[in-house]
Amino acid sequence: MKLIDKSQCTGCGACANICKKSAITMINDDEGFLVPHIDQNLCIECSACLRVCPCINDIKKTEIQSVFAVQLKNENLLMNSTSGGAFTAIAMDILNKNGVVYGCVWDEKYNAVFQRTETIKGLEPMRGSKYVSSYAGDVFPEIKKYLTEGRSVLFAGLACQNAGLRSYLQEEYENLYSVDFLCGGTPSPLAFREYLKTICDDNYKELNLKFRDKTQKGWGVHISFNSNHKNFHQQPYINSYFRSYYEKMFHRRCCFDCRYKYTDRTTDITIGDFWGIQKYHSGLDIKKGVSVFFINSEKGQHIFNNIKDKLYFIPSNIKNASDENALSLRRDPSNKGIKISAERGHIFNDLKKNGWNGIKKYLSVKERLRFFVMLTFPYPLINFIKKIKKIFRNTKKLLEVF
Repeated sequence: MKLIDKSQCTGCGACANICKKSAITMINDDEGFLVPHIDQNLCIECSACLRVCPCINDIKKTEIQSVFAVQLKNENLLMNSTSGGAFTAIAMDILNKNGVVYGCVWDEKYNAVFQRTETIKGLEPMRGSKYVSSYAGDVFPEIKKYLTEGRSVLFAGLACQNAGLRSYLQEEYENLYSVDFLCGGTPSPLAFREYLKTICDDNYKELNLKFRDKTQKGWGVHISFNSNHKNFHQQPYINSYFRSYYEKMFHRRCCFDCRYKYTDRTTDITIGDFWGIQKYHSGLDIKKGVSVFFINSEKGQHIFNNIKDKLYFIPSNIKNASDENALSLRRDPSNKGIKISAERGHIFNDLKKNGWNGIKKYLSVKERLRFFVMLTFPYPLINFIKKIKKIFRNTKKLLEVF
Protein backbone atom coordinates (compact mmCIF):
# COMPACT_ATOMS: atom_id res chain seq x y z
CA MET A 1 0.00 0.00 0.00
CA LYS A 2 1.12 3.53 -0.76
CA LEU A 3 -0.65 6.70 0.25
CA ILE A 4 -0.55 10.07 -1.48
CA ASP A 5 2.79 11.85 -1.73
CA LYS A 6 3.55 13.81 1.42
CA SER A 7 3.89 17.04 -0.56
CA GLN A 8 0.11 16.86 -1.11
CA CYS A 9 -0.82 15.43 2.30
CA THR A 10 -2.57 17.78 4.74
CA GLY A 11 -1.90 15.53 7.75
CA CYS A 12 -5.60 15.29 8.61
CA GLY A 13 -5.25 11.78 10.07
CA ALA A 14 -8.34 10.24 8.46
CA CYS A 15 -6.29 7.31 7.14
CA ALA A 16 -4.72 6.51 10.52
CA ASN A 17 -8.08 6.55 12.28
CA ILE A 18 -9.94 4.42 9.72
CA CYS A 19 -7.35 1.61 9.78
CA LYS A 20 -8.78 -1.29 11.82
CA LYS A 21 -5.39 -2.98 12.06
CA SER A 22 -3.60 0.11 13.43
CA ALA A 23 -1.14 -0.25 10.58
CA ILE A 24 -0.93 3.53 10.04
CA THR A 25 0.69 5.92 12.48
CA MET A 26 1.27 9.66 12.15
CA ILE A 27 4.97 10.46 12.41
CA ASN A 28 7.04 13.64 12.03
CA ASP A 29 8.75 14.03 8.69
CA ASP A 30 12.10 15.78 8.23
CA GLU A 31 10.36 19.19 8.29
CA GLY A 32 8.44 18.50 11.49
CA PHE A 33 5.01 17.84 9.92
CA LEU A 34 2.88 14.83 10.81
CA VAL A 35 2.50 12.40 7.89
CA PRO A 36 1.11 8.86 7.75
CA HIS A 37 3.45 5.87 7.90
CA ILE A 38 2.27 2.38 6.99
CA ASP A 39 3.61 -0.68 8.79
CA GLN A 40 3.60 -3.19 5.93
CA ASN A 41 3.70 -6.07 8.40
CA LEU A 42 0.31 -5.05 9.80
CA CYS A 43 -1.31 -3.79 6.58
CA ILE A 44 -3.84 -6.18 4.98
CA GLU A 45 -4.30 -3.96 1.89
CA CYS A 46 -8.01 -3.38 2.50
CA SER A 47 -7.69 0.12 0.93
CA ALA A 48 -9.84 1.74 3.62
CA CYS A 49 -7.18 4.46 3.95
CA LEU A 50 -7.35 5.27 0.25
CA ARG A 51 -11.15 5.51 0.36
CA VAL A 52 -11.11 8.17 3.09
CA CYS A 53 -8.15 10.28 1.95
CA PRO A 54 -9.59 13.74 1.09
CA CYS A 55 -6.59 14.40 -1.14
CA ILE A 56 -7.57 11.49 -3.38
CA ASN A 57 -11.37 11.58 -3.14
CA ASP A 58 -13.65 14.52 -3.85
CA ILE A 59 -15.40 15.97 -0.82
CA LYS A 60 -18.88 17.40 -1.33
CA LYS A 61 -18.70 21.19 -1.42
CA THR A 62 -21.24 23.99 -1.51
CA GLU A 63 -20.98 27.57 -2.71
CA ILE A 64 -21.13 30.43 -0.22
CA GLN A 65 -24.75 31.55 0.17
CA SER A 66 -24.49 34.72 2.28
CA VAL A 67 -21.75 37.00 3.59
CA PHE A 68 -21.73 39.21 6.68
CA ALA A 69 -19.36 41.38 8.65
CA VAL A 70 -20.01 40.50 12.31
CA GLN A 71 -18.94 41.64 15.75
CA LEU A 72 -19.90 40.11 19.09
CA LYS A 73 -21.94 42.45 21.30
CA ASN A 74 -20.35 41.10 24.50
CA GLU A 75 -17.27 43.34 24.68
CA ASN A 76 -15.35 41.21 27.18
CA LEU A 77 -15.62 38.12 24.98
CA LEU A 78 -14.94 40.24 21.89
CA MET A 79 -11.66 41.61 23.24
CA ASN A 80 -10.47 38.08 24.05
CA SER A 81 -11.21 36.89 20.52
CA THR A 82 -8.89 37.11 17.51
CA SER A 83 -11.23 39.22 15.39
CA GLY A 84 -15.00 39.70 15.79
CA GLY A 85 -15.86 36.83 18.13
CA ALA A 86 -17.82 34.79 15.59
CA PHE A 87 -16.48 31.44 16.84
CA THR A 88 -17.52 32.21 20.42
CA ALA A 89 -21.08 33.06 19.37
CA ILE A 90 -21.41 29.84 17.33
CA ALA A 91 -19.89 27.63 20.03
CA MET A 92 -22.06 29.07 22.81
CA ASP A 93 -25.17 28.31 20.76
CA ILE A 94 -24.14 24.65 20.42
CA LEU A 95 -23.27 24.35 24.12
CA ASN A 96 -26.59 25.88 25.18
CA LYS A 97 -28.28 22.94 23.43
CA ASN A 98 -26.28 20.36 25.39
CA GLY A 99 -23.85 20.00 22.51
CA VAL A 100 -20.13 19.33 22.34
CA VAL A 101 -17.49 21.67 20.88
CA TYR A 102 -14.10 20.69 19.48
CA GLY A 103 -11.42 23.30 18.88
CA CYS A 104 -7.67 23.89 18.92
CA VAL A 105 -5.86 24.83 22.15
CA TRP A 106 -2.32 25.10 23.49
CA ASP A 107 -1.29 22.19 25.71
CA GLU A 108 1.06 22.69 28.67
CA LYS A 109 4.10 22.73 26.35
CA TYR A 110 2.56 24.93 23.65
CA ASN A 111 1.73 22.21 21.20
CA ALA A 112 -1.39 23.03 19.18
CA VAL A 113 -3.83 20.18 19.89
CA PHE A 114 -7.57 19.60 19.59
CA GLN A 115 -9.76 19.04 22.60
CA ARG A 116 -13.40 18.81 23.59
CA THR A 117 -15.43 21.08 25.82
CA GLU A 118 -18.98 20.93 27.11
CA THR A 119 -18.73 24.18 29.10
CA ILE A 120 -18.55 27.88 28.28
CA LYS A 121 -15.34 28.15 30.30
CA GLY A 122 -13.77 25.50 28.07
CA LEU A 123 -14.04 27.86 25.10
CA GLU A 124 -11.42 30.23 26.57
CA PRO A 125 -8.31 28.31 25.41
CA MET A 126 -9.93 27.72 22.00
CA ARG A 127 -10.02 31.44 21.26
CA GLY A 128 -7.06 33.05 19.60
CA SER A 129 -5.05 32.14 16.49
CA LYS A 130 -2.35 29.47 16.85
CA TYR A 131 -0.23 30.02 13.67
CA VAL A 132 1.30 26.54 13.68
CA SER A 133 0.31 23.16 12.27
CA SER A 134 -2.05 21.24 14.55
CA TYR A 135 -3.29 17.64 14.52
CA ALA A 136 -7.04 17.06 14.66
CA GLY A 137 -7.24 13.39 13.70
CA ASP A 138 -7.00 11.97 17.21
CA VAL A 139 -10.47 13.35 18.04
CA PHE A 140 -12.23 11.93 14.96
CA PRO A 141 -13.33 8.62 16.59
CA GLU A 142 -14.61 10.48 19.65
CA ILE A 143 -16.62 12.85 17.47
CA LYS A 144 -18.20 9.91 15.65
CA LYS A 145 -19.18 8.39 19.00
CA TYR A 146 -21.00 11.55 20.10
CA LEU A 147 -22.72 11.88 16.71
CA THR A 148 -24.04 8.31 16.79
CA GLU A 149 -25.33 8.97 20.32
CA GLY A 150 -27.34 11.88 18.95
CA ARG A 151 -25.38 14.73 20.53
CA SER A 152 -24.88 17.93 18.55
CA VAL A 153 -21.20 18.41 17.75
CA LEU A 154 -19.39 21.52 16.56
CA PHE A 155 -16.00 20.98 14.95
CA ALA A 156 -14.01 24.18 14.43
CA GLY A 157 -10.79 23.71 12.49
CA LEU A 158 -9.10 24.41 9.17
CA ALA A 159 -10.87 23.54 5.93
CA CYS A 160 -8.49 20.62 5.27
CA GLN A 161 -9.13 19.26 8.78
CA ASN A 162 -12.87 19.52 8.24
CA ALA A 163 -12.48 17.66 4.95
CA GLY A 164 -10.55 14.94 6.77
CA LEU A 165 -13.26 14.58 9.42
CA ARG A 166 -16.08 14.36 6.88
CA SER A 167 -14.14 11.84 4.84
CA TYR A 168 -13.42 9.75 7.93
CA LEU A 169 -17.10 9.74 8.97
CA GLN A 170 -18.11 8.48 5.49
CA GLU A 171 -21.68 9.71 5.94
CA GLU A 172 -23.51 12.94 6.59
CA TYR A 173 -24.74 13.66 10.12
CA GLU A 174 -27.47 16.23 10.67
CA ASN A 175 -26.14 16.85 14.18
CA LEU A 176 -22.62 17.72 12.98
CA TYR A 177 -21.95 21.44 12.62
CA SER A 178 -18.72 22.41 10.92
CA VAL A 179 -16.79 25.68 10.97
CA ASP A 180 -13.55 26.43 9.17
CA PHE A 181 -11.22 29.41 9.42
CA LEU A 182 -9.77 31.34 6.49
CA CYS A 183 -6.17 30.23 6.51
CA GLY A 184 -2.91 31.56 5.12
CA GLY A 185 -1.06 28.26 5.62
CA THR A 186 0.28 26.23 8.53
CA PRO A 187 3.94 26.50 9.63
CA SER A 188 6.08 23.62 10.85
CA PRO A 189 5.89 22.72 14.56
CA LEU A 190 9.66 22.14 14.35
CA ALA A 191 10.20 25.78 13.38
CA PHE A 192 7.78 26.99 16.04
CA ARG A 193 9.59 24.94 18.70
CA GLU A 194 12.93 26.49 17.73
CA TYR A 195 11.40 29.96 17.91
CA LEU A 196 10.00 29.26 21.40
CA LYS A 197 13.51 28.46 22.61
CA THR A 198 14.49 32.08 21.95
CA ILE A 199 11.78 33.52 24.21
CA CYS A 200 11.50 30.99 27.04
CA ASP A 201 13.52 28.24 28.72
CA ASP A 202 10.86 25.53 28.97
CA ASN A 203 9.00 27.70 31.49
CA TYR A 204 5.75 27.62 29.56
CA LYS A 205 3.55 28.37 32.57
CA GLU A 206 4.48 32.05 32.51
CA LEU A 207 4.82 32.42 28.73
CA ASN A 208 1.21 33.53 28.05
CA LEU A 209 1.82 33.67 24.31
CA LYS A 210 -0.81 35.47 22.25
CA PHE A 211 -0.38 35.78 18.51
CA ARG A 212 -3.19 38.34 18.14
CA ASP A 213 -3.23 40.54 21.23
CA LYS A 214 -5.72 43.45 21.15
CA THR A 215 -4.90 45.01 24.51
CA GLN A 216 -2.54 47.78 23.33
CA LYS A 217 -3.11 48.38 19.62
CA GLY A 218 -6.55 46.86 19.12
CA TRP A 219 -7.46 44.48 16.28
CA GLY A 220 -4.48 43.65 14.13
CA VAL A 221 -1.39 41.47 14.13
CA HIS A 222 0.43 41.99 17.41
CA ILE A 223 2.19 39.23 19.32
CA SER A 224 2.64 39.31 23.10
CA PHE A 225 4.42 37.02 25.56
CA ASN A 226 6.23 36.96 28.90
CA SER A 227 9.96 36.27 28.95
CA ASN A 228 12.24 36.45 31.99
CA HIS A 229 9.43 38.11 33.98
CA LYS A 230 9.07 40.84 31.35
CA ASN A 231 6.11 41.42 29.07
CA PHE A 232 6.78 41.89 25.34
CA HIS A 233 4.30 43.29 22.83
CA GLN A 234 5.63 43.25 19.27
CA GLN A 235 4.53 44.36 15.82
CA PRO A 236 4.92 41.79 13.01
CA TYR A 237 7.81 43.67 11.41
CA ILE A 238 9.70 43.27 14.70
CA ASN A 239 8.77 39.66 15.50
CA SER A 240 10.83 37.21 13.46
CA TYR A 241 8.32 34.35 13.72
CA PHE A 242 5.54 36.47 12.24
CA ARG A 243 7.85 37.56 9.45
CA SER A 244 8.73 33.94 8.67
CA TYR A 245 5.00 33.17 8.57
CA TYR A 246 4.16 35.88 6.06
CA GLU A 247 7.13 34.90 3.92
CA LYS A 248 5.87 31.28 4.00
CA MET A 249 9.29 29.98 5.00
CA PHE A 250 7.98 26.98 6.95
CA HIS A 251 4.52 26.33 5.52
CA ARG A 252 3.40 22.78 4.83
CA ARG A 253 4.01 21.98 1.17
CA CYS A 254 0.33 21.41 0.32
CA CYS A 255 -0.42 24.96 1.54
CA PHE A 256 1.37 26.44 -1.48
CA ASP A 257 -1.37 25.07 -3.74
CA CYS A 258 -4.29 24.80 -1.31
CA ARG A 259 -7.41 23.14 -2.71
CA TYR A 260 -9.60 24.73 -0.02
CA LYS A 261 -8.96 28.42 -0.73
CA TYR A 262 -11.90 28.86 -3.11
CA THR A 263 -15.54 29.86 -2.67
CA ASP A 264 -16.76 26.25 -2.79
CA ARG A 265 -16.58 25.22 0.87
CA THR A 266 -16.57 21.93 2.79
CA THR A 267 -18.21 23.38 5.93
CA ASP A 268 -21.45 24.96 7.13
CA ILE A 269 -19.76 28.24 8.10
CA THR A 270 -16.46 29.88 7.22
CA ILE A 271 -15.09 32.66 9.44
CA GLY A 272 -11.99 34.83 9.56
CA ASP A 273 -10.75 38.41 9.81
CA PHE A 274 -12.59 40.91 7.64
CA TRP A 275 -9.41 42.67 6.52
CA GLY A 276 -10.07 45.81 4.48
CA ILE A 277 -13.58 46.28 5.85
CA GLN A 278 -13.01 50.04 6.14
CA LYS A 279 -13.11 50.26 2.33
CA TYR A 280 -16.65 48.90 2.13
CA HIS A 281 -18.56 49.21 5.41
CA SER A 282 -18.95 51.55 8.36
CA GLY A 283 -20.91 51.30 11.59
CA LEU A 284 -18.69 48.85 13.50
CA ASP A 285 -15.88 49.72 15.90
CA ILE A 286 -13.10 48.30 13.75
CA LYS A 287 -10.44 48.64 16.43
CA LYS A 288 -12.24 45.97 18.47
CA GLY A 289 -12.16 43.45 15.62
CA VAL A 290 -14.51 42.35 12.85
CA SER A 291 -15.12 38.83 11.55
CA VAL A 292 -16.13 37.83 8.08
CA PHE A 293 -18.96 35.28 8.26
CA PHE A 294 -19.74 33.04 5.27
CA ILE A 295 -22.92 30.96 5.38
CA ASN A 296 -22.37 27.85 3.26
CA SER A 297 -25.37 25.60 4.04
CA GLU A 298 -28.84 25.42 5.54
CA LYS A 299 -27.31 24.38 8.86
CA GLY A 300 -25.05 27.41 8.68
CA GLN A 301 -28.06 29.65 8.08
CA HIS A 302 -29.86 28.01 11.02
CA ILE A 303 -26.94 28.78 13.34
CA PHE A 304 -26.74 32.38 12.13
CA ASN A 305 -30.46 32.86 12.78
CA ASN A 306 -29.94 31.58 16.33
CA ILE A 307 -27.02 33.87 17.17
CA LYS A 308 -27.66 37.07 15.22
CA ASP A 309 -29.25 38.78 18.24
CA LYS A 310 -25.84 38.39 19.95
CA LEU A 311 -24.06 40.11 17.06
CA TYR A 312 -23.73 43.43 15.32
CA PHE A 313 -23.81 42.43 11.66
CA ILE A 314 -23.71 44.06 8.24
CA PRO A 315 -24.58 42.24 4.97
CA SER A 316 -21.65 42.13 2.57
CA ASN A 317 -20.57 40.16 -0.50
CA ILE A 318 -17.91 37.66 -1.49
CA LYS A 319 -15.83 40.11 -3.52
CA ASN A 320 -15.46 42.60 -0.67
CA ALA A 321 -14.82 39.90 1.91
CA SER A 322 -12.20 38.14 -0.21
CA ASP A 323 -10.35 41.29 -1.29
CA GLU A 324 -7.64 41.06 1.37
CA ASN A 325 -8.33 37.58 2.75
CA ALA A 326 -7.10 34.06 2.00
CA LEU A 327 -9.94 33.27 -0.39
CA SER A 328 -9.85 33.02 -4.17
CA LEU A 329 -12.98 33.81 -6.16
CA ARG A 330 -12.44 31.28 -8.91
CA ARG A 331 -10.30 28.34 -9.91
CA ASP A 332 -7.72 28.95 -12.60
CA PRO A 333 -6.40 25.74 -14.22
CA SER A 334 -3.23 27.59 -15.23
CA ASN A 335 -2.54 28.63 -11.63
CA LYS A 336 0.02 26.24 -10.18
CA GLY A 337 -0.09 27.83 -6.74
CA ILE A 338 2.63 29.77 -4.96
CA LYS A 339 6.16 28.77 -5.85
CA ILE A 340 8.10 27.14 -3.03
CA SER A 341 11.38 28.88 -2.28
CA ALA A 342 14.46 27.28 -3.82
CA GLU A 343 16.17 27.90 -0.47
CA ARG A 344 13.68 25.80 1.50
CA GLY A 345 16.10 22.89 1.99
CA HIS A 346 18.86 25.21 3.15
CA ILE A 347 16.49 27.02 5.51
CA PHE A 348 15.41 23.81 7.26
CA ASN A 349 19.01 22.58 7.41
CA ASP A 350 20.12 25.83 9.05
CA LEU A 351 17.17 25.63 11.43
CA LYS A 352 18.19 22.14 12.59
CA LYS A 353 21.87 22.98 12.78
CA ASN A 354 21.83 26.47 14.29
CA GLY A 355 18.32 26.87 15.74
CA TRP A 356 16.15 29.91 15.14
CA ASN A 357 19.09 32.30 14.85
CA GLY A 358 20.29 30.29 11.86
CA ILE A 359 17.32 31.32 9.70
CA LYS A 360 17.22 35.05 10.37
CA LYS A 361 19.51 35.75 7.40
CA TYR A 362 16.74 34.47 5.11
CA LEU A 363 14.15 36.98 6.35
CA SER A 364 13.39 39.65 3.77
CA VAL A 365 14.21 43.27 4.58
CA LYS A 366 11.67 44.30 1.93
CA GLU A 367 8.90 42.38 3.71
CA ARG A 368 9.84 43.97 7.02
CA LEU A 369 9.62 47.43 5.44
CA ARG A 370 6.22 46.60 3.94
CA PHE A 371 4.85 45.69 7.37
CA PHE A 372 6.28 48.85 8.87
CA VAL A 373 4.57 51.02 6.25
CA MET A 374 1.22 49.24 6.53
CA LEU A 375 1.15 49.53 10.32
CA THR A 376 2.51 53.07 10.55
CA PHE A 377 0.82 55.09 7.83
CA PRO A 378 -2.95 55.79 7.63
CA TYR A 379 -4.97 53.50 5.37
CA PRO A 380 -6.03 56.22 2.83
CA LEU A 381 -2.37 57.03 2.19
CA ILE A 382 -1.48 53.36 1.74
CA ASN A 383 -4.42 52.91 -0.63
CA PHE A 384 -3.25 55.96 -2.63
CA ILE A 385 0.28 54.51 -2.90
CA LYS A 386 -1.18 51.19 -4.14
CA LYS A 387 -3.12 53.01 -6.86
CA ILE A 388 -0.01 54.92 -7.97
CA LYS A 389 1.97 51.65 -8.13
CA LYS A 390 -0.79 50.06 -10.23
CA ILE A 391 -0.80 53.00 -12.64
CA PHE A 392 2.99 52.80 -12.88
CA ARG A 393 2.90 49.05 -13.67
CA ASN A 394 0.21 49.50 -16.34
CA THR A 395 2.11 52.40 -17.92
CA LYS A 396 5.28 50.32 -17.96
CA LYS A 397 3.47 47.51 -19.78
CA LEU A 398 2.15 49.92 -22.40
CA LEU A 399 5.60 51.33 -22.99
CA GLU A 400 6.98 47.81 -23.45
CA VAL A 401 4.37 47.17 -26.15
CA PHE A 402 5.45 50.27 -28.10
